[in-house]
Amino acid sequence: GDLLTLSVPSEGFLRAETVDGVPLKRYYLFDGLDEIPPQLLSRAVQEIRDLLNANPHSSALATCRQAFYEHRREALQLEWHEYYILPFDSEQIDEFVTLGEVPLNTFHDDVRQLDLAGSMGNPLILSSLVAAYQTDGRLPSTRTQAVSRQIDKILGARPPVKPTLLRCALRLIALAMEIN
Repeated sequence: GDLLTLSVPSEGFLRAETVDGVPLKRYYLFDGLDEIPPQLLSRAVQEIRDLLNANPHSSALATCRQAFYEHRREALQLEWHEYYILPFDSEQIDEFVTLGEVPLNTFHDDVRQLDLAGSMGNPLILSSLVAAYQTDGRLPSTRTQAVSRQIDKILGARPPVKPTLLRCALRLIALAMEIN
């Protein structure tokens, strides 16, 4: 579809240059570029470019997974500033664990036993281990059990999808937990 007409319901507002006499500056958010079907990606990128060129005083923010972006950086050819989400630092990790009402020292001891201390900055891994601790009062005894638990949780929360897509997504989770 046409991004311009999909972005706001009112045609008059879409074409307005001012609001109550004040110059209008538009901000666009394109969340999940990596969720655009591959066959539509170049068209979507062109529509984004056209939209921004038609509104030279506008600003935009696009989000996507880092691996997707790195693999398609040249194809996207978006001349934007790049920002990368940093992992949690030790204070943020401790705050997250504490807010989850998990005993901090015991949690860190269990994480060291699993050799996952270096992975705690990853919000997905941290949240899955905190959830496991909240449910069981302890962490799984092996990394494999931790990965398996997260996979089971994801499978239970998602509608059925193609097995090949599911396997690919689950491999990424397992890889993130094993590499970090």
